[in-house]
Amino acid sequence: MNCPICGGRTRVLGVHHEGLRTNRRRECVECLTRFTTREGIDITSLDPHLRKMFWKRVMV
Repeated sequence: MNCPICGGRTRVLGVHHEGLRTNRRRECVECLTRFTTREGIDITSLDPHLRKMFWKRVMV
């Protein structure tokens, strides 16, 4: 991942999982800016049948 300020490379300082979301605390190795990225799954665009199969698999 690149730094949003200077475009340099970043490293991950910590990871926190919240259900289907993942928060990563990052730091730029060049300008030392710290920021958080959030990753998640957006299932609203899936077919209703696929959405049902996905939730069955996740909730087991």
